[in-house]
Amino acid sequence: LQVYRLKPESNLSLSNLGHINWENLACLAIIYLICYFSMWKGIKTSGKVVWFTALFPYVVLAILMIRGLFLNGSMKGIEYYIRPDLSKLSDASVWVDAASQTFFSLGPGFGVLMAFASYNDFNHNVYRDAMITVAVNSLTSFASGFVIFMFLVSLN
Repeated sequence: LQVYRLKPESNLSLSNLGHINWENLACLAIIYLICYFSMWKGIKTSGKVVWFTALFPYVVLAILMIRGLFLNGSMKGIEYYIRPDLSKLSDASVWVDAASQTFFSLGPGFGVLMAFASYNDFNHNVYRDAMITVAVNSLTSFASGFVIFMFLVSLN
């Protein structure tokens, strides 16, 4: 099932916006319901949801890493990942892409982080939390790179 399918209309205008994409509407309704019920009873319920949503991607990452190790050419992908082309570091677009990746993976401007932070005590050690967040994010990105390169090389 292709969830995000573009349905182009040739004569779109303000009076004719096209037809409803029912698949997108159903997914949006499900997402709204999940958000509503995860925040229904306050921070205690959302804390339980966060345990699942924070740990489940690591389970999937571990499964994909184990599966990737048994693919043909996976070691070649790991070698390609570990031995990068250092001449690319002089290209400014590489640094722009790296900064964009860091910004979007850490999500410093998202309101959710500020909303959860409002439940902390006044003297809470925010510096420690920031360092843990950056370290976990960096290690996750590094581990994800192994999985991506194992699968990409095995596809060729």
